[in-house]
Amino acid sequence: MHLIYGADWNNELHFMVDPIDPTEATRKLEDHQTFAIAGGPEPLTGTDFDNFLKNPGLTGDPADWAIAVDPTGPRTSFMVRFYNFWGTALAEYTFREQPDGRLLVEQVNTWHYPDSAQYWDYFDSTSNEEWKYKPGGYSNHAIRTPQPDGSLDVQFTEYNDTDLTANWETTPAFGDWTALTARNRFS
Repeated sequence: MHLIYGADWNNELHFMVDPIDPTEATRKLEDHQTFAIAGGPEPLTGTDFDNFLKNPGLTGDPADWAIAVDPTGPRTSFMVRFYNFWGTALAEYTFREQPDGRLLVEQVNTWHYPDSAQYWDYFDSTSNEEWKYKPGGYSNHAIRTPQPDGSLDVQFTEYNDTDLTANWETTPAFGDWTALTARNRFS
């Protein structure tokens, strides 16, 4: 798995904005500054934003996943996005540090699209499913489906006895992103 660190992963154009080395990313984590990581089977491309503006056709190889790390609040969060070959976002897991130091998947989003043969933006999805979880077993599940008239059909269900075993994760050592990027955590 090839990794790249920086400010943000652009999943449509397949490049890391303002790349940094792992040492700088470690410093950002220690200094409570946001950063991103992307991983893919091929070496990934990075560029600074000014270079992107000068080269609007810039593109690289797609990432399998990207993590937005936000250590700025009282509890660090890791938002993991999973992509297909075209860079279309398929799912997103948001882990948040809990008072005991472990991570809990607090939110899961999945998107469904007309087909998988091209890039699709989130807004092009035919439906979106969202699960939210809280320690103690509370969860809710929403399915949002755009309607032909522009409205949104929402089905919402709440649960009070959800088994959260698959939602818990030990906070990883820096650079060991394997557990957070396990795509089939809830299968």
